[in-house]
Amino acid sequence: MYSALILDDEPLVRKTIEDLIKLTCKIITKVKSTGSIDEAARILLHEKVDIVFLDIEMPEMNRRRAIRALEIA
Repeated sequence: MYSALILDDEPLVRKTIEDLIKLTCKIITKVKSTGSIDEAARILLHEKVDIVFLDIEMPEMNRRRAIRALEIA
């Protein structure tokens, strides 16, 4: 079984993605979501995450900086 992290600054988008995962993808059994790149990095440092759904247009940073921050975690 797999775990996923949803990183998006829009709460409704996070909820929609989470609901779709739960409805259609039974192999993903654990889903965490956040709107903060810092919180996402903390989750990745402390928990096993197999899949990351990443918003590429976040106000905190552009996609390159977000990917670098997540790689470090």
